[in-house]
Amino acid sequence: MPDFDRLTEDSLRALYWAQVETYGRHGGFCGIADLLCGIALSRESVTSEFLSKAGITTHAVRSLIAPTADEPPTVEENIPLTPNSKKTFNLAFNVADELGHQKINCGHILYSLLNEPMVEDLREILQTLKVDPEQLRSELYLRLRDTGCP
Repeated sequence: MPDFDRLTEDSLRALYWAQVETYGRHGGFCGIADLLCGIALSRESVTSEFLSKAGITTHAVRSLIAPTADEPPTVEENIPLTPNSKKTFNLAFNVADELGHQKINCGHILYSLLNEPMVEDLREILQTLKVDPEQLRSELYLRLRDTGCP
């Protein structure tokens, strides 16, 4: 697993909110949709504004995520990431390295979420919200490349 010390405060906040989302729907693992909600919830993040302009809000994503039947983890428990979420973080670190960025922000994570092959639950969320993932990914990459954040 990559070095989480490289995450910005916004990225850590997004991960925290993703775990809160997981807990709130009684999930045992923090998945892709939870990460998307976490990024949208990290209010100080420029990326959450980017998502909002694209029509991807926390409320909209929450309405598309079904609660799981699992028992919620205890509050003290750290909610583990699904394999796809772990892969997303690995991709985010790779993207940052390719762009020469020392820190990993929410934009790197979002870009990695949108990278192919996109997991089915994220594809369904974006289709329902009528968001073109290719266009969003292209815009996001240009912003990351040019400014380091979306």
